[in-house]
Amino acid sequence: MFKAVVGHSNDPDSLSAVEEVLQQCTNSLAGDIPKAGILFAAIDFEHSFILQQIHQAFPGIELIGGTTDGEISSVLEFYHHYLGLLPPSMEYPLAVFDHNGENFYIRAPIAYNQESGSITFFGDIPDQAVIQISEAAYEDILAASKASFMNALDNYPGAEPSAVLFFSCVARRQILGTRAQEEYQNTKLGLANYFPACGFYSYGEIAPVDRISQTQFHNETFVTLILGSR
Repeated sequence: MFKAVVGHSNDPDSLSAVEEVLQQCTNSLAGDIPKAGILFAAIDFEHSFILQQIHQAFPGIELIGGTTDGEISSVLEFYHHYLGLLPPSMEYPLAVFDHNGENFYIRAPIAYNQESGSITFFGDIPDQAVIQISEAAYEDILAASKASFMNALDNYPGAEPSAVLFFSCVARRQILGTRAQEEYQNTKLGLANYFPACGFYSYGEIAPVDRISQTQFHNETFVTLILGSR
């Protein structure tokens, strides 16, 4: 019976990477002896050293392969590499950076498939996008809602605001739990004068990151819209 196993590492260090790959393969082989292998390694690894380590682990194995500009792995493996056995969740969304690499928007995972290694997010992620796993403590989330309001207030082009609308992602409420009301309470701390405010929880927010950025569809975001006349 033909048996194939796969090992993968994101570690940039040659020794750590080959040790991780060999351990994964050894565990998956469960005592079977491999006869041949296909090796793909990034161009900046120490390839002779890696080959030496592989032949020490599996004497006599026949190898083919080459160097690459990038390797393919499942997004679930990407999460497990940084979070261990923690499953993808709203507490660890992806930050998706724009083409300039300066601003980012959030994509929250809602489901995953262990067999295919896929993760379903609340919104699309462009091909070849630069991403980063993010996390935020309660205080960070609350501070961000206040920062959203203060940023809108500081950039308001009129003389005096007349009203304000707040849109907070329902995921933020689920993460904050009993502290969810503090999001709105924190915004009032920046008010010198009272004016009407209302809002609601949403399953996705539409807004630019700043005054000059393109409008994006967001997850887990707090959006402030100030209304008034010039």
